[in-house]
Amino acid sequence: MLLIVYLPRKNTTVYAATGKGNEYDKCGRLLLRVKKPELHIDQLKNPPEGVLAIEVDEKAARKLFGKSITIRYFDRTMNHTVGAVNGQYWFKVDVGAAPADTDNNEEDN
Repeated sequence: MLLIVYLPRKNTTVYAATGKGNEYDKCGRLLLRVKKPELHIDQLKNPPEGVLAIEVDEKAARKLFGKSITIRYFDRTMNHTVGAVNGQYWFKVDVGAAPADTDNNEEDN
């Protein structure tokens, strides 16, 4: 029973822009560790593209105040510094498009 208490819980939710103003669809949840704050967006089941909204639980965000979160998306890396926290912490990041699958696009010679 104690094992359940100590399992790390996913504390970050990733949302993708729908293209309809400020509407977003939930893409999945990730674990953001305080000691090594990195989010690997490409580890989601269906990695989103374009503008993402990221929601960090208040408890984790308070511990990360003033620290930089590294956002990894395939071969790209972006950073965001956590600012003032008043409840859930939200920020947006533009990850661009996913890289093309080079194995399927190779021409036969």
